[in-house]
Amino acid sequence: TPLTVCLAVMGRHVPSLRFLSVLLSEEQALAPHEECYHRLLAQSLTEASELAEAHLKANSLTSLYDGVLIPALILAENDARSEELDPEQQGLIHQQMLDIIEDVGELPPTPSKVAADVTVAEDTPPVRPVPAIRVRCLPARAYRDELAGIMLTQVLIQQGIEAESLPAALASGELVENVRKAQPDAVCISVVSPSTLIHARHLAGRLRAALPDLQIVVGVWGATENLTEAGERLRSSGASEVVVSFAEAVVQLSKISFQVAEEWNVAPIPPNEDERLAVLESLKLTDCVPDQNFDRITAKLTRLFEVPIALITLIDREHQWFKAQTGLPAELAAEGSSRDVSVCGHVVASNDLLVVEDLARDRRFANNPLLKERGLRFYAGAPLRINGLPIGSVCILDTKPRRMTDKEKRLLEIAAEDVVDEILRRPSESPETLPSAA
Repeated sequence: TPLTVCLAVMGRHVPSLRFLSVLLSEEQALAPHEECYHRLLAQSLTEASELAEAHLKANSLTSLYDGVLIPALILAENDARSEELDPEQQGLIHQQMLDIIEDVGELPPTPSKVAADVTVAEDTPPVRPVPAIRVRCLPARAYRDELAGIMLTQVLIQQGIEAESLPAALASGELVENVRKAQPDAVCISVVSPSTLIHARHLAGRLRAALPDLQIVVGVWGATENLTEAGERLRSSGASEVVVSFAEAVVQLSKISFQVAEEWNVAPIPPNEDERLAVLESLKLTDCVPDQNFDRITAKLTRLFEVPIALITLIDREHQWFKAQTGLPAELAAEGSSRDVSVCGHVVASNDLLVVEDLARDRRFANNPLLKERGLRFYAGAPLRINGLPIGSVCILDTKPRRMTDKEKRLLEIAAEDVVDEILRRPSESPETLPSAA
């Protein structure tokens, strides 16, 4: 009928009525991202959320973002650029999309139901966890880029990668300064059409100049054309890798995780090292002669915290000595270890309590040979302070990851204070004659 024709024509030219062209013409049903966009246009947040949740029942969060939300966002941004959407409509779509992102991000991960994925998951043996790297997700310029960064952050966190997104309200200089202070292992710059590469190139160049060793990944989300040329231009500006999907981004950032896993961090030398060593030498404790009083403390700690290993360690210029221990092999207990592989060296460096809930997931310790050989996964250590200077630590270790409550942390610090009291009761120099922290 003439009315039907009129409605179908209106559906082709009025964004908020596009669903009519599908209902009343011979056009095929909308693709998922088109359907999502149309529901957002109609301000039907509930229906758009239901569509996203239905997609997640059989697909991953990465698939939802790569296949539905990013393409829907691109449709909206292109319509806004051609003035088919006014700023108010664009803002409403942005807010609705943010609501959906926040909602689906709180849902538990959905295992893929694709047959090949199921087979691979069943046949893949468990492996030692890869340490978490730290990633900053940066917008190239606009709020659409920020939304993509929020999506990527969720995907990375779900994959065990520490990630944080920064807002588009920050100027490029502020983004660079944030990254410089945070010192992440990698950044990912988000570009969503119609944002152009020039802003991503500018930001990548500034990051490269400020942080020459930083891994810089640029995500040109949903791009399908001129990829080779775009990649060359971005790499010439400082990008390490260029990707077009979240799935690709996860692969590239996981590779960086594996690179990090091949290293471990040696504890830095504290600025008061000479004074600290003078205190340790004057106390004459590194003879490692067994002492029942100290041994009783470590035995008590293993019972109190229900852990297999407890140590009282002393850190000299190059070596870690075990003044007392419960749970170590006799040879290691007698010989000690190099300071380079000592976790307690990090306690001395910071002069503060250190808790590592999973050593295998912490990039500082994941490939530490002393820890890997013995399958150690948990560490907590409190410094032994003489006149404010750390000479070693009281620490506990476990072969499985675990959490530590504030009460347990305080108990470990009290144990360290008890060890210091025991040290100062011995016939050595009095505290007043020992060097102190400046």
